[in-house]
Amino acid sequence: MSRLQELLKRLVFHKVEVVLVGGYAAQAVGCSLVTQDVDVACRMTSDNLLRLYAALENLHPVHRIPFSRPAFTKEEAARSGWKNIYLQTDWGQLDCLGEVGGVGEF
Repeated sequence: MSRLQELLKRLVFHKVEVVLVGGYAAQAVGCSLVTQDVDVACRMTSDNLLRLYAALENLHPVHRIPFSRPAFTKEEAARSGWKNIYLQTDWGQLDCLGEVGGVGEF
């Protein structure tokens, strides 16, 4: 099992409200596209982001943007107003998108 698949299983286990989108979603339905990250449409509420934080906490999540790569903290997760969150974890990249065409605002 790939680390990206394990990353998704953690999100499900922690009941993070997401919809799988992007290249990894295409792979899941049989596309031969190779991707190095997981993209999800993610409900950007503080409750959901706290579940996201709990799912990733021991995987050392850091922001990919800005390039200084600050840690993704519990205090940040509790904050509202996020549009997108781009993270690097020990198991790979996770892009949490607040709005995705075709899925809408999630």
